[in-house]
Amino acid sequence: MLEVNVNVRFPDLLEILEQFKQNLPTLNDLVNRQPEPPVLNDLVNRQPEVTPTPEPSIAPPGSPAYEATKDKPLAETTPVFTLAQVARAGADLLTAKPALQPKLIETLGKYGAATVVDLKPEHLAAFADDIRKMGAKI
Repeated sequence: MLEVNVNVRFPDLLEILEQFKQNLPTLNDLVNRQPEPPVLNDLVNRQPEVTPTPEPSIAPPGSPAYEATKDKPLAETTPVFTLAQVARAGADLLTAKPALQPKLIETLGKYGAATVVDLKPEHLAAFADDIRKMGAKI
């Protein structure tokens, strides 16, 4: 039979254990501890910052600004589309009506693009309008 004796010396062990014991919370500390409010509540209950919107200025009749613009038509508002919205609408259109692929490619070419990703931002609304006329839901 083989017998092995191992001696380990750790002269500071008792001191370390005593410090550890002193830093342990007591049972009362654990029971009486108030829970910290979750961070999520702070985010949910935060009041939004309100920035007042300035009133639009209107040139009074007779002023130079009024006279310069009185006969010009109001600009039509153009909806703003993201590339992702236009790409999704085009993909959904092709899924529903695969026969429209040549016409869709021709429409892209009208705007100098081979794919939807190649469309310039200023062409997105017009392209969206074109594919809407083909049946896209956008």
